[in-house]
Amino acid sequence: AVSVYLPQTSFDRGSWIGQPCNDCQINFSSIVEMDIYVLFQEGPFEVKVKKVTAVDDHQSFPSPAVALSSTEEIKTLIDQTIQSG
Repeated sequence: AVSVYLPQTSFDRGSWIGQPCNDCQINFSSIVEMDIYVLFQEGPFEVKVKKVTAVDDHQSFPSPAVALSSTEEIKTLIDQTIQSG
């Protein structure tokens, strides 16, 4: 599972019924729907969004701890990470 924090300032493009809005300001209290797109990905992939939560303050999440006992395990982890993208 991965958690991602997107600040309100990252919502910088708006549209209404498919038409871009150039001089708009978003009213976060009136949001009733959100679309999520994954664009420009090569090859097969899958995205599952389990939950979207609105928060007032910045959220950060610790990186998972990984226990490695040899240089071979480190190399394998790096190789698998590169392969997974």
